Amino acid sequence: MLALVGLAGLALPYDVSLSRWATGPLLPGDLRKFVEFGEVFGHGLGVALIAIAIFQLDPARRWALPRLLAIAFSGGLAANLVKFLVVRTRPHGFDLATGDVWQTLGSWTWARTSVNQSFPSAHTATAVAFAVALGTMYPHARRFFLGLALLVGVQRIVSGAHFFSDVCCGAAVGWLAAALVLRLPGSVRWLRRLRLGEKAS
Repeated sequence: MLALVGLAGLALPYDVSLSRWATGPLLPGDLRKFVEFGEVFGHGLGVALIAIAIFQLDPARRWALPRLLAIAFSGGLAANLVKFLVVRTRPHGFDLATGDVWQTLGSWTWARTSVNQSFPSAHTATAVAFAVALGTMYPHARRFFLGLALLVGVQRIVSGAHFFSDVCCGAAVGWLAAALVLRLPGSVRWLRRLRLGEKAS
């Protein structure tokens, strides 16, 4: 998590140039469509659809779904709380050709719109928290879930919705939120039951 925050700090001076490069003709059409599809994993509706799929395909773990959803949505909620405190213009609402990275940051105001809620990426925070939660349920697919979370981060940058540092900090927020929820007493029992279930199978 600290590594992600450190990476965000290192990337901050280069955010504008990175976004200018990433939002340009970087990806061929089919690959761009694939990346754009990745957003689903970090979207509330996508999380709900995957939960429904688990409910249908894995009846033995239906009991774990409420906690799974709590972990997933905790990441997005935590990121949205941070958004309320930090004003930053999204790349698609900023002049990437001539603007300076410090001009993306604004002063705090009650008048908030989606355009000035770039920091951090709530989609990435949701995706990372969801990947951590799914990884606890299906340890053998942990890398696959983290790969999906990474795809969400790439999509947020390529689409011009977030700067690179927004995505890194969103990932850190999602990781921290998931870790905190997993340390709650109920989650400790939840994890223990998952492990016992795996040993019994």
